[in-house]
Amino acid sequence: MNDDNRESQKMIGYCPQYNAVFPKLTVDEHLEFFTSLKGEDSWKETGDRIRTTVGMCNMGKAMPHQLSGGMKRKLCIAISLAGDSPIVLLDEPTAGMDPGARRDFERLLKEWKKDHTILLTTHYTDEAEMLADRIFIMARGKYSAVDHPNF
Repeated sequence: MNDDNRESQKMIGYCPQYNAVFPKLTVDEHLEFFTSLKGEDSWKETGDRIRTTVGMCNMGKAMPHQLSGGMKRKLCIAISLAGDSPIVLLDEPTAGMDPGARRDFERLLKEWKKDHTILLTTHYTDEAEMLADRIFIMARGKYSAVDHPNF
């Protein structure tokens, strides 16, 4: 892998729409693996901080099959935040979360976006209005409109 690719990996965190987890890795092993891809050596400290941030404090030893759908989403969000990338891409991050977990995520994202650039896709208009500085609307796969939400 060339140096440009390594630098790109450090710059971008990504949470896909589906729960992309390895079935044989624990929560902590996921965080260790993805933090190491970002070039960080102190994964334990980072892992503890990220697990706490997303509300998975005591879940480090859990395997993916032991997690609910909402907890798997939290793990995917945690993976995207691992390495403290300045750009984070979140594709439907709250899909499958209960309303309480969605509110927790909204609080997290409001704090996180102060120091990071976040691109978020969502079907929830209330979520977009609450979290976004700018909203781009697509219809049938094409750009339709752009707006600034009213706060």
